[in-house]
Amino acid sequence: MAHKILIIFLLASLSFSTGVVWGQSQKINSLKILVDDGKKDKNQVGILNRLSTLLKTSNAQESERYAQKALQLSLDIFYTIGQAEAYTNLGDLSASYRDDFLQAAKYYEKAYDIYRELYKNNQVEKWQVYRFLTENAIPTYNKLTEKPKRRRYRKARKYYQKLYVEFTEYLTFIASATKEKLSDKELELKDKDVELKAKEKEILTKQAALKNIDKKLRRAGLELKQRQLAQKFLELAKDSLSDSLFIAESIRLKLVDSLVLKELEIKDNKLKIQENALQLLTQRQKVERLENEKARQRTLITSFTVGVTLLLALAFVLYRSNRLQKRSNTLLTERNEEIEQQNEEIRTKNEQIETKNKKITESINYAQRIQKAILPDHAAIEALLPNSFVYYRPYQIVSGDFYWFGVVGKKIIYAAVDCTGHGVPGAFMSMIGSALLNEIVKQKQITESHIILNDLHVGIRDSLRQEETHNQDGMDMAIVVIDTENYQMDFSGAKNPLVYIQDGELHFIKGDRYPIGDVINKSERDFTKHTIKLDKSTVCYMFSDGYQDQFGGPEKRKFMGKRLREMLLQYHHLDFAKQKEIYEKTLLEWIEETGQIDDVLLIGFKFDQEVVENTEINLIKANQASI
Repeated sequence: MAHKILIIFLLASLSFSTGVVWGQSQKINSLKILVDDGKKDKNQVGILNRLSTLLKTSNAQESERYAQKALQLSLDIFYTIGQAEAYTNLGDLSASYRDDFLQAAKYYEKAYDIYRELYKNNQVEKWQVYRFLTENAIPTYNKLTEKPKRRRYRKARKYYQKLYVEFTEYLTFIASATKEKLSDKELELKDKDVELKAKEKEILTKQAALKNIDKKLRRAGLELKQRQLAQKFLELAKDSLSDSLFIAESIRLKLVDSLVLKELEIKDNKLKIQENALQLLTQRQKVERLENEKARQRTLITSFTVGVTLLLALAFVLYRSNRLQKRSNTLLTERNEEIEQQNEEIRTKNEQIETKNKKITESINYAQRIQKAILPDHAAIEALLPNSFVYYRPYQIVSGDFYWFGVVGKKIIYAAVDCTGHGVPGAFMSMIGSALLNEIVKQKQITESHIILNDLHVGIRDSLRQEETHNQDGMDMAIVVIDTENYQMDFSGAKNPLVYIQDGELHFIKGDRYPIGDVINKSERDFTKHTIKLDKSTVCYMFSDGYQDQFGGPEKRKFMGKRLREMLLQYHHLDFAKQKEIYEKTLLEWIEETGQIDDVLLIGFKFDQEVVENTEINLIKANQASI
């Protein structure tokens, strides 16, 4: 018995699920009919977004096409709610269909910004934002964290981490009103259920009235047929009786005398025939009445069976719906409790993280003040090189790029240095490099550019014990030594170049192909010295790779060294303060959408006869100050 009940239940469930799938397919077909490319209104946006949502699991490619159309139409008519729904669908498809979590995160970020602004202006309800965060954005990040640590997911995780913190904080903010919104939805569903039951009762009443009318029409038709048949039988009986009387009369006239007895017998037979005809007519009428009664009973039984079956089916559907509703309510209650518990844990962890971040930030800010203190004084540089600028933009609070300036006799030593890494590790390396340069140039009085790099290489390897630890940290740099007495400039470079311009012509000198310090088994290196005559006005530029390696622009590509050199040649004749302003503005516009990815250092200065004549006194002051 139990097996039979289970089989019946499974068959009912299968038929129910098949009906649901068929119903969903009908809904999709109905919505496709409503799509009209000629209409540009909010209703069309809603239809396109609804189609995209329904097709996510069955036809992802078509779903994406409808989402793109919805996004474009909502942008054209400035319909922000439609934009948010389209971005949400595109984010779901990017993660589940294309496995592109980075693009999904960007779509979710746009949808989140729109939802937050709409909620702020009371244009959407809290539960809409809550549903977006809990059903789309945050679950996608949870799926991303379960992915293997491969290169293709690395950027997505990095991009998503900041968004995840912001999403969860905002989720905490709006979670308190979720239960109230769910209760409102339950009341609305109950009202709709009552309305549907009333309509269903009205339809059943009308069906019963139509059945009664149909029965009366059939009964009237049967009675009409019976009357017509009886009339025909009566006419036949009359004709038969008249013929018999006529024949009898003829026989009687001919055989009056001899057949009196026979005539009486014939009369008796006539009466019997008439009685038999009447009996036959009566029996036929009875048979027709019985058949009509049986037909009516069959109709009643069929109607009753169908009605009972429909009532049972309706009762089963209502029972199942009630159980599913109770189960959903139980799950929602449990989910709310879990969310509340998770929110509490998130709040606690956020407070701990904020405390740690505050302490770390305070330490890094203090390190920034120390790093700024070791950088050269701009006033000292401008006193010797009045036509100059330094564009220095760290990627984080502290920087791995730094510049160094010193004076020995009548020689000016100027360097642009790019240490390994950025942030705190790069800042440590910059302090080591600055200290070693002070020792080599100011204490040992070494003014040969290539020897300075050789000694700095040895100092870095010794300071970091790279022979023992196999540490790979080091630095790339460009250094010039300006001899104001002999009108010449020496340049040496560790991977970084020098750009100088004379008579409107740009010259580009590459640095040597190896850096300062690394694990290669060479304790000493022979860097190249390049000598440049300063017998004419010369504009020089030194820089790290941060400027030319920034991603941005219309195609999100690197700025590249060629574009940087063309820009330096184009603006080298301008005032140096104006040059710095142009180079800074160009970089900010280039990275406006992508953001900065590395420390930036760009140094420019001009050397000519006027500078030599005006800097002799300043050189003496600088030497006295360095002593």
